[in-house]
Amino acid sequence: MQKFPLGDFLIHLGKNHKPERLLELLKRPYGKQPPEGKCFQFPWGSLAILEDIYAQKRNIRTFGEEVIGWVGDLVVDNIEAFIPALRNQFDVWAHCSLKAVPSLEDDTICRRLNGAFALICATAENLYVVTDLLGFVPVYMGKTDLELPACFGTHSDLVARLTSDVFEPDLTSVAEFLNSGHCTFPYSMHRNVRQLEPGTVYRIGLSGGVSVSIEKSRYWSPPDELQGDVNEQRMKDEFSHLLQESVRKRCGTDKTGIMLSGGIDSRVVLALVPKEKECVCVSFSNRYNREVKTAKKVAKCYNRDWHWFQRQPEFLAENLESIVALVGCESDWVDAHNNGFIDQLSALGCDFFLTGYLFDMHYKAYYSTDKCLARQKLKTNNSNPTLSHLIDGISDFGQTNLVDEYLFCVRRRRQNRYQFACSKTKRKDIY
Repeated sequence: MQKFPLGDFLIHLGKNHKPERLLELLKRPYGKQPPEGKCFQFPWGSLAILEDIYAQKRNIRTFGEEVIGWVGDLVVDNIEAFIPALRNQFDVWAHCSLKAVPSLEDDTICRRLNGAFALICATAENLYVVTDLLGFVPVYMGKTDLELPACFGTHSDLVARLTSDVFEPDLTSVAEFLNSGHCTFPYSMHRNVRQLEPGTVYRIGLSGGVSVSIEKSRYWSPPDELQGDVNEQRMKDEFSHLLQESVRKRCGTDKTGIMLSGGIDSRVVLALVPKEKECVCVSFSNRYNREVKTAKKVAKCYNRDWHWFQRQPEFLAENLESIVALVGCESDWVDAHNNGFIDQLSALGCDFFLTGYLFDMHYKAYYSTDKCLARQKLKTNNSNPTLSHLIDGISDFGQTNLVDEYLFCVRRRRQNRYQFACSKTKRKDIY
């Protein structure tokens, strides 16, 4: 099984695992041709990170004994100047409490953070973890039975493995996954693993492999919804401009690949690629179906090269286990269409691939009536009691196959999260 080389990182607090071991674990889910990576030893533990194609494999930077790395789609102007500036900001925060820092939402460096990414900075005394604005790239934290942080990473199963020697599934999460295909934020399939909040800077103070302090500060929160009269034309123009800029900034230096399904989402992305940029379209399917035919016609309309990659009849049966091992069960949805085609994709010479992923939410406002889904994750203060079905909803499969005890636990967990997310009063932090 071959996977396209996206990035992951793994951090262990303590002396039980050498950095080479962490790097070996990170590469394992990627099969026979894993991406390259680097590993580092610190007084408090070890760190490993894989090279990421979205950063042209330049996502690991060292400054003496300090390491800054990121995975995913970190989109900032002039990345070469931004990383040293961010490092200087980490140095400033190292000498004070994050709680004493003025709102990070007004910080000039933090306001430049954009994209779907997870970023880390490791020094001899501190570990910083920065999550993206909406948690598109999930970062997980594993805790010991004493509630002490033991591990951080972008792969929940590996975080769980380094946190405990015993496999301890969260049965409520398992029940919810079987019922609806996901589990309530911030939980995971593992009892001792939680997802970090989006749009947040975490600082873990370390000494000899023991976390002596953990602080966090939000650098971005969703703006309030507009009320009353609004200038719809101005909003449309602004949205159109932002979409065009988003695609332009993500186009590769040499050639950009578009994963074209033929649907409206990927079609819009293709249309926004500047004409002067070299671009190639790719489609995946089991057979030459209507979707593939549509994608071919769309690519021709935009005068772009198009390639069709066909899966073998037994592709799913032969590769399901390895794909699940790579993407996990916690993410809302992960694009796994390109799994198994690394050689073919690499041969195209693209240095960046774009998809229509999440356009259902942002372009077509697919979740506009279900705002609670975003609020669960972002902890906004607005309530919408008409969305009670998101708390109480149990599928026919769940009603038939799951015992009442776990259905009750699923509903209670959703209710607690909803109340926490929408409450205007401060409550004990779930982390």
